[in-house]
Order: sequence, then C-alpha cells, then structure tokens
Amino acid sequence: MFGSGRSTNKRAEARALGILRRLDGTWSCSGCGRPHIGLPHLSVLAPDHWPGEKSYEPNSNLRFDGDFLSEDFCIIAGQHFFVRGVASLPITGLEQPLAFGTWSTLSRANFEQYVATFRSGRAAADQPAFGWFSNRLATFDDTLNTPCKVHFRPDSERPSFELVDSGTDFERDQKEGISAVRVLSILDAYGHAPARE
Repeated sequence: MFGSGRSTNKRAEARALGILRRLDGTWSCSGCGRPHIGLPHLSVLAPDHWPGEKSYEPNSNLRFDGDFLSEDFCIIAGQHFFVRGVASLPITGLEQPLAFGTWSTLSRANFEQYVATFRSGRAAADQPAFGWFSNRLATFDDTLNTPCKVHFRPDSERPSFELVDSGTDFERDQKEGISAVRVLSILDAYGHAPARE
C-alpha cells in the first residue's frame, strides 16, 4: 500500500513537471483565458497596508509627503516606505523558480538610496537591507509583517526578498524548494492554471 502511494506521488510529480516544462512558449490560461509566455510570475498590486486607490502613478511623480503608489515605490503618510521586489521559490526539477511580485518596507535611508540608484543600473547596496514583508500570499501561512532581507540587484532589476526568522512555510519553501504539483496548486489558487492534458 505505501509503495503504491509513493509511485502515485512520483507519477503525479512527473506529470506536473511535464505540464510546467511545456510552458516555455505561449500558452492559453484556463483560469483567466489570456495567453501567457512561460511560467507566470504572480504579483500583488500594492502592499497590504496601502489605504488608497489601487492605481499607479508614474515613478517620476515620486513624492515623500502623503501617500504615493507607483509600480516600484510606495509611501504611506510620508512615513512608511515600501519597494516592489521579487520573492522566489525554487521548483524541484526545474531551473526557473516560481516568482511573486511583492512588497517590503525599507528604512527611509535605504529607500532614498534605492531610489537614487534605481535607473542607474547600479545596485543600491552591496549588503542586503532589513525589511518587513508587506503582503499575504494565498495558499501560504500569513507572511504579512514578517522579517525579510532585501537583496539589491544590479542592472535595474527589482530587489529580491528572502524571508528570515518568520517560521512560515514560505520561508521554508524558499530554502528547500517546492514540488511541481504544489506549483500547479498555487497557480490554480491565483487563477492562472495551465490546461491539464
């Protein structure tokens, strides 16, 4: 009995890996009906703390008083500073990770340094900065306000976020990776499921 369950799990994982590998080109999403190219990157529009309309202003309109939200920067009440970045989960058996476009806080000094280097292609700092992860992610333990490292990257890439000391399944999955079956489950939850053949 135990052996047959393991082979079923292996078959399900092999099937799921096959589905994910077929996403190299353009494919039609059975969830949203739109075409996608490659493995979708899942994202949230704003930090969960954002109190205003969920529409973006241009980055060039950045102001430090009041509330501001663009594709890359967020300021709340002129006192709380957020940057958009990427939190990735390695997928066992694939080179490409599952990526989530999310938000983290930064201190004002780190935020200003990041803004100053944003378009230059230089990394804002050699060492990661401390932040508070600023979103809840469907299908995971509560990640809102969990500690994270903000790793600045060169070439105008958004920073990467690494959860630390959170005790969440997302932090564990960042370190250990996730199965292809789990990836399909997450994509389903976000409404971006590839057709199962």
